[in-house]
Amino acid sequence: MDAQAILETARSNNVPDTWNVWPLRVERVRRSALGWATCALVGLILLVPIMIVTIPYDFTHGVGLSVFATLLLALVGAVAFGSLGIAAYDVWRLTHANEYLLVVTPDDYLRVGPRDKQTHVPIEDIAHVTMRGVKVNAPYDAMREADFSNMSAWKRLSRVAGNFYSPREPKRAPVLAFMDTRTNTEVVVATDSSFDEIATLEQVISYLVDAKKRSKVR
Repeated sequence: MDAQAILETARSNNVPDTWNVWPLRVERVRRSALGWATCALVGLILLVPIMIVTIPYDFTHGVGLSVFATLLLALVGAVAFGSLGIAAYDVWRLTHANEYLLVVTPDDYLRVGPRDKQTHVPIEDIAHVTMRGVKVNAPYDAMREADFSNMSAWKRLSRVAGNFYSPREPKRAPVLAFMDTRTNTEVVVATDSSFDEIATLEQVISYLVDAKKRSKVR
């Protein structure tokens, strides 16, 4: 089935029961944008007094103070402006919310986005469905660690900052992807829960890929 026909059916009132259609979860993205904007604001509020205290004194009184001040400013600046960038991206997604759609049928995977961007892969050409950076301890409650949408600004700040000095293996960004065997390229399905929980998407795609393989064996 071609991409345009899939898209028209998914947006109609006659979606087959075997199809999975996910529009962008506007409320989830809105909460994420507000949360990251708050985190950015807190970071900027912290950055200003730190700059006043450290500049120029710490940079004129020895290498040790200079290195410490540089790392501190870089850390808080990364949190502030990184959070601002994510918030801006979320706002951009909200302004194009109606253009996003993720459709997974027993035969096709289709993701569409702004500017007519489409990724269409037949289910039979999907391999190595991989979920990274998401814990799936039963009953998948732990995966919420990867979703910052309901987390307070201070917790966001401490979580992001903690990744800079944690002695454990750095936590990888959440991502769900698979291999398109036609081109041997990786296709990213999701990096957050703006369509659905990442673990849920992984379960659906993996199930349909396995079902397609079983049908071929028969």
